[in-house]
Amino acid sequence: MVFVNLSSCFVLLCWCFVTLLSAPSVVHSLAVPPQVNRKAVMTAAAIEFVKNRNPAEALSLYNNLPASPYLWQRGLVAYCASEFEVAGKQFRFDRSVNGGDGEEALWECASLARLNRPRSELLDSLPPKGLSLNDPRAVIRDSVKLFYDFLSLPPDSSPAPLVEKLLTSSNIDTDGDKTRFYADLYVALFYESLCPSPTLAQSYLAQALNTAYGKSSSDFMVATADNMNRL
Repeated sequence: MVFVNLSSCFVLLCWCFVTLLSAPSVVHSLAVPPQVNRKAVMTAAAIEFVKNRNPAEALSLYNNLPASPYLWQRGLVAYCASEFEVAGKQFRFDRSVNGGDGEEALWECASLARLNRPRSELLDSLPPKGLSLNDPRAVIRDSVKLFYDFLSLPPDSSPAPLVEKLLTSSNIDTDGDKTRFYADLYVALFYESLCPSPTLAQSYLAQALNTAYGKSSSDFMVATADNMNRL
């Protein structure tokens, strides 16, 4: 008799549990994950990337955030973690709402180049004619032009004149170390992706990091250069 009562209780409990699960409010609460604290994730990821120089761990943290534009940090982290597909898609997403940012065009193009995409696709990732008209920074506009003009040349053309043009323009001498840092960084990115030369890429990264800006700033881009230097 006791066994029968216990069995009945068990059946009743099961019925109650199924009934509760079938209620829309309960199903919804079980299906929706806790809301992600975006600020906390961004802070933790930045610490991993900037302080600990750990792009792989930083990327795993950024991946907890819902896919969205305005996450250029995730793109840079993905690039430095050698996740070039992820990086390219993030920069493309960002540019869908911020098309005038020349830097995001450079990083998308570099990501595609690291994936060995055809030259035509690399050109299409850059602003028309290589003119980043909405970017107020001369060094970024000139860097975009370097990428575009090189890709427009016949294969096996020497990039040296184009690189020299960038390094002697952009108001580098008058704008100071920050501009010099960015010029060297994007020449390094150029030699790392579009015109692969590990020796030259490392040389320009070292020059960028050796500027006063590279030595003293905690800027996310300085951390990017240093993480690239560790690839």
